[in-house]
Amino acid sequence: MKPQQDHLRENTSHSSILQPYSYYHCVIPETFDGFPLHWHEEAEFTYIEVGGVIYTIDLVPVELYAGDLVLLSPHTLHSGQIIDGLHLVSHSFVFHLDML
Repeated sequence: MKPQQDHLRENTSHSSILQPYSYYHCVIPETFDGFPLHWHEEAEFTYIEVGGVIYTIDLVPVELYAGDLVLLSPHTLHSGQIIDGLHLVSHSFVFHLDML
């Protein structure tokens, strides 16, 4: 496990015994402007359908555009900010590795 700062841990539960995953359809800026730096115990798989976003992964900025996929391992610090002037549509599947 990577060392983490507890104050950046996301408090949202993304899985349960009956549903070991969560799905998020994100439209920026309609849904929100971005998401702050955080980590969670689950893995995250995100597909960028439209537009672009700057994901900061373990404090390294990465530009992602339509057609890109990103897989984040559990306990990975990450955030996202829309690229100026672009509309973003993404699909995220957040799941606990026990599901596998």
